Amino acid sequence: ISGAGGANLYNTGQDHKPETWQPFTKVMVSDRYSFTVLDLKGNRAELRQLGEDGKEIDRFVLTQ
Repeated sequence: ISGAGGANLYNTGQDHKPETWQPFTKVMVSDRYSFTVLDLKGNRAELRQLGEDGKEIDRFVLTQ
């Protein structure tokens, strides 16, 4: 299980300060709770990060 929920939000202002991110961080969304959905079908894997309102925050697809 992956997600950003259950505890209080922290460092919500860090979203707009890329100089404070880890080198591997491309996008940071810390101002809302979210959860991860992974769909697998055949040779396709789709991972989506959804906010608590159900709106998509991010997505990527892997295929073989």
